[in-house]
This record gives sequence, structure tokens and C-alpha cells, in this order.
Amino acid sequence: MSKVLQKLEKIDGSSKIIVTLAARADRFGIHTAHSELDDFIELSESFTNLGFCLVAGNSAYLNEVEKSKSVFEIVDLSQYISDRSSNSLDIFIGTESCMNPTLAILQNLSENGYKYNYIPFVLKSETSVKETEIIRNQFDREFNFALYAPYLYTNSENGITKKLCEYILRRKKAQCDLGLTHLNCDELTKLEKSDDTNNLLRNYAENLSLYGDFNTISNEITTLHKNGFNIIVGLTLNDDLKQILTLKRACLRANKLLRVAKQESTTTSAW
Repeated sequence: MSKVLQKLEKIDGSSKIIVTLAARADRFGIHTAHSELDDFIELSESFTNLGFCLVAGNSAYLNEVEKSKSVFEIVDLSQYISDRSSNSLDIFIGTESCMNPTLAILQNLSENGYKYNYIPFVLKSETSVKETEIIRNQFDREFNFALYAPYLYTNSENGITKKLCEYILRRKKAQCDLGLTHLNCDELTKLEKSDDTNNLLRNYAENLSLYGDFNTISNEITTLHKNGFNIIVGLTLNDDLKQILTLKRACLRANKLLRVAKQESTTTSAW
């Protein structure tokens, strides 16, 4: 990791690597001997282009003991990093199933001073904007909000639900709506014969991801920015360079549209 950070510093001084730390996972546990967490904190003391993303940890990736841990482990993880790192870090806080712990972290910061640049990190869903409003209403401070979404540049909707199958089934609400109690895409394939199930899956795909042609994606990013999301994190569903470059182009176009809209708004208000 240190070699990658060194190379990144030489190539591009503005880019950063954000390491995701799952609070309930033993490998990042604050009570685990020789935890990888301490190694990353040590690295953060030497490199300003390293940041952290704190999440509770989705149960799909945890063993039974880790699943039994409270999501409030993320609060202790935040404090642990704060006590041991002196650099000004970018720290994303994953809000999925963690709104109360997120509020607890931010409340602690508001009382003791914002040592780091904390960025609430929201999954794209039908409740994304509501989550930002909950945080804004509780704190007299402006936050940068980040949004995470699976991403696919495509001119066809065919196959999008299959590509998103496992991701959709990791959402508790989707499991409940589909009548599934565990992750099973084979079982879901049988259910897809139903029009109602297909419609439900398409709705989830639309709410949880960014997909479509170039204009559709850039327009949606523009809307997301207007709703308060300054940072868009896209996970490409097709692992090729064109997908990454198209997402970059879509973000640049969205920024251009926002600048034009701001100029027009300024002109109108002047009149």
C-alpha cells in the first residue's frame, strides 16, 4: 500500500485512496491484536493522500460472530482513529443501517471540534435525500455528502437486474419485498417469471443504481448534485475502461450544466 501511495503522490497530488474499514469485522477490530486497522492508521501519519471509509459491515461479508456485533461499533472505531491519528483526514461514514451511529459520531464531533473532514456516505436509494435532511436538520454545519451507486453505461435495460441481483438482495427491504430470507439469486431467477417480480426488480435497479445512456446518467448526476451530493462514487458493473471514462465524462457534463444553471439563476435574480 505504501508504494501505491508514494506513486500516486508523484503522479497526481490531488487524488486520494479511500480505504474501507468494516467496524464489525475482526480484521479491523479495535480490540483485535495486530489489527490491520493499526497498520492503516500508521500509514495515514505518513501520507496525506490516504483516507478512510467507516462502515458497520454488511452481514453478507461477515461471519456469525461478527454479525452478532452492534452497528454502534462504528462509533468506537471513529473514536479509536481520532485518538491515534494526528493528520487531517477525509473520513467517510457509511450510513446504511447506521443512521443513529452516524448521528452519534457527528454529535461527538460537534461537541469536541471537527478534527477531520467527515463526509456522510449514503447508498443511492429512494431514501437518500431524506438521510441528508436528517443530518442537516440536526447540525448547524454544512457537510459534503457522498453517494454510492453501482454504475452501468448502456443503451439497453436488458440484463440490468441480473447484474444487480446480489447487490439488490443485500438490501433488507428488497429481501422482505421479494419474500426472500437469504441471498439466493437462483431462487430469484424462478421468481422472475412473475411480472410483478420483474417490475419490482426494475424499480430497485432504478432506485439503487446509475444506469442508462450518457445523457440519462449525466442528467441524474446533475439532479443528485442539486439534492446535495457533492461526491459520486460509482462501482462499474462492467469491468472495462470505457465504463470508467464515461462516468468521468458524465460528471464533467453535470458540472457544466450546474455552472450554466447557476449563471442563469444569477442573471435572472439581477433583473
